[in-house]
Amino acid sequence: MAPIFSKRHIFKFYISVAIGFIFLLLMGLTLLFAYLSTPASLEKMPKQLLLLLAAIATCMLAFYTVYKYVKNVPTIILDADIIYIGNNVYAYSEIKRIRLTGKQAFRLLIDFPMEATAITLEDNRTIFLFDDMYSNSWEIKSFLKQVIQEKKEYIAPSPSFLPKDTGKNELYENFKGNPVTSLRGLSIVTFCLLIGFALLTNSKPLSVVTILFFSGFTSGWIFLNAWMMHFFQVSAQYFVVRNHLYFWKRTVYDLNQVKEIVFETQGKLPNCVRIITKDFRSKLYPACTLRKRHWLALKEKIRAHKIKLRNECI
Repeated sequence: MAPIFSKRHIFKFYISVAIGFIFLLLMGLTLLFAYLSTPASLEKMPKQLLLLLAAIATCMLAFYTVYKYVKNVPTIILDADIIYIGNNVYAYSEIKRIRLTGKQAFRLLIDFPMEATAITLEDNRTIFLFDDMYSNSWEIKSFLKQVIQEKKEYIAPSPSFLPKDTGKNELYENFKGNPVTSLRGLSIVTFCLLIGFALLTNSKPLSVVTILFFSGFTSGWIFLNAWMMHFFQVSAQYFVVRNHLYFWKRTVYDLNQVKEIVFETQGKLPNCVRIITKDFRSKLYPACTLRKRHWLALKEKIRAHKIKLRNECI
């Protein structure tokens, strides 16, 4: 068989690392420039020395962030009977057990819980492969399940995506709240009203640059908050994901192909639904309009279909 190579995610790994590194490095250099700009007579004052230490620490943190990301997200190669993880090579016979789903700590200065595969070796060391950091994590998981857990020859799984018009004639139960009265909905309305009021009450003619700036900023604000406004529909056969503002979007899952559903939250995001299919493809859907009663009703509906549910936030 041809080896399977991991692919680091272009946005969640490369762009995240680049943005974090550039931001911290620029901050450190700004602090250093501020220190170097102080008069010679003040250079040894406690506040100025603290400024210098902060500049050095921030620059070091920039490089440390890159180091930790690269260490936490090693290159993976899956061959016929061995697995390469970073600079280490392991025979499949050295693997004691594998847990393909579940949260593990992504370690930086603080720990971030993240979906991961946990590989435990015979010497009880555990290696974590974080899902979001690889664009083909589903392929890695499918291989580990078939070859190591089930002792079978690897067969690439077929895509589990369905056309968006699938199941339109089904009878669905809706799980959604009011987008206008939700926190994100109120923030969109309030922000747009404030921007509109500021533009309309401005007595001076607006330049093209000003109009483009406010239009772009407002569109970005609406786009970000609208992405958090998913809601769900469940029938006897399908689980459908919709969005209050992106009304044309419709993602359909066959319930028979759903391995696991997770209720979770991340950082400043609202409560979310993560859907993991049997081919280990995973997608996160923030749902800010759902109230507690909606989440509890959705939980009972999922369990009625005998689908594994991990409730991490409700």
